[in-house]
Amino acid sequence: MLAKAKPLIRAQILLRTSKRNYINKLPVKLLVEIFLFCLPTHRFPTTSRREAPLLLGRVCRIWCSVSLSTPQLWTQLTIADPDWSRMHHGEDSESIRSLNNAWNSDAFHRFGIQEWLRRSGNSPFSFRIGRHHEYHLFVPLLTRTLQAEAYRWNAVTLDDNCRCNNYIWQMLRSPEKTPMLTDLRFGLSVYPSENTTLQALSCAARLSSLYSHSMNVVSS
Repeated sequence: MLAKAKPLIRAQILLRTSKRNYINKLPVKLLVEIFLFCLPTHRFPTTSRREAPLLLGRVCRIWCSVSLSTPQLWTQLTIADPDWSRMHHGEDSESIRSLNNAWNSDAFHRFGIQEWLRRSGNSPFSFRIGRHHEYHLFVPLLTRTLQAEAYRWNAVTLDDNCRCNNYIWQMLRSPEKTPMLTDLRFGLSVYPSENTTLQALSCAARLSSLYSHSMNVVSS
C-alpha cells in the first residue's frame, strides 16, 4: 500500500512546488499588485495572521521578503477589542474574530505597533481605534506611538471616548501637526465639543471629510 502511495505523494509535491515556483517567477511589481488586492476592502487591515498583510508573509520566504519591502501593505491598521464587541453586541463574525486580541497584548503595544509603522515607511498612514474596555494599563503606549506619527496621518477613525484617545485629539487640535489628514471619523459617544471640532477643522488644512454616527458633513 505504501509503495503505491509514494508515487502519488511525489506527484502532489511536484505539482505544488511547480505552482509555487510559477507564481514566484512573476515580476515583483505584479506580485505587489496582487498583494494589494488581498487587503480588506471594507475596513482597515487588522493584526490577524489569517489575513493580509500578515498572512502574506507566512507563505514562503519570497512572499515574506516582498511583503516586508512593500510599504503600501502597511499604511492602514485597525486596533479594537473583540471581547468588547462580543460582550456588548453579541458579534462573533469572522471580521470580529480576525481582529485578534492585539488590543490586550502588551507586546503589540510596546513593539508591534512600532514595527507596523516602520514597515509603512513614510507613506500616509490611516488607522481606526475601535471600541474597547476603558480599563487598561498599557494602551496609552499605542496612542502615544501614533501621536509621534501625526505628521503623516491620512484617515483617522475613533470609535471610543476612552481617555487613551486624548493623545490623538491633542494632535488633531494642534496647528500644523496633521498636514496630511483628509478624513476624520468618530462615533456618537466620542463626539467632541464644538470648539474641539472647529479646532480640528482649522488645524488640518487638507481635511475634506468629517463624519460622525450622527452627522455626515463633507466639504472640499
